Amino acid sequence: MPSRMLCLAAAAAALAAPVVSAQDLFLSAQSQQAVETDASSASKKAEPGSQCAPLKWIKESMSTGAFILNYTDQSWGAYMNFLHVDKSHWDDEFHASDIWQYVFYDDTFIMNHTIPKANFHLLYETSLKGEWVKNPYPYVTPAGFDPKAGTVKLSNFRNEFEKPGVPHPDSCWALRTEMPVVNNITGTPKEYIVKFWREMTSPSDMRCTLTVYDAKTKETIEPWATQMKDTKPFPNYAYRYFRRTVQSFEDVLKRLPCRATGEREGTYFC
Repeated sequence: MPSRMLCLAAAAAALAAPVVSAQDLFLSAQSQQAVETDASSASKKAEPGSQCAPLKWIKESMSTGAFILNYTDQSWGAYMNFLHVDKSHWDDEFHASDIWQYVFYDDTFIMNHTIPKANFHLLYETSLKGEWVKNPYPYVTPAGFDPKAGTVKLSNFRNEFEKPGVPHPDSCWALRTEMPVVNNITGTPKEYIVKFWREMTSPSDMRCTLTVYDAKTKETIEPWATQMKDTKPFPNYAYRYFRRTVQSFEDVLKRLPCRATGEREGTYFC
């Protein structure tokens, strides 16, 4: 009888244990960071990534639903200036219905990129190994609102997931993209690298962080180098934010099926 009672007690404890989900991990990480912020000793801080979900979970989360531009920070104006986009076009970029969909695999990912107002649509699959490959973008998307607004040339790009803690202390597996552009900002055409990261900051929110550096010297260029100390949440970057879209209750009732990506047989956007 005592052994049976112990088994029942163990079963009850198991049933009472909370189910861990991706959302639990995000919320737990935020709570831990709040505690660490108040800690007086740096030695008490957790190592970068100690509160991050596994990369496999991040990929699965980013492969679900569609992400639409939610908010563009004023710091994004630095990128507009770099691309020579006239301020008359900034409103289009800051408030565009920029939509991203993904399907991630071990070594590649599929992206479906749509900007309705610009009549822009691009579907492609590319490497996640950090190797330089042909850039599928015909032009930078902000200048896409007016092809005459930008005077940059694209060639190739590379994509790779960073380890936790890059580019920011609170980053968890940010997808880094580096894109060389030939641009004339000093009077002579020169190659620069636009580097940006996409990362989940909650189960439904994605942060995009951007900077630009000189392709030859590898040094960050202005204004990112020294003139953006007040940008938030971290200095010296430009930011914009995306949010995962949700279905209406009516669409949920329809149980809409996943849609074929059109890029590889047997792959779907869900």
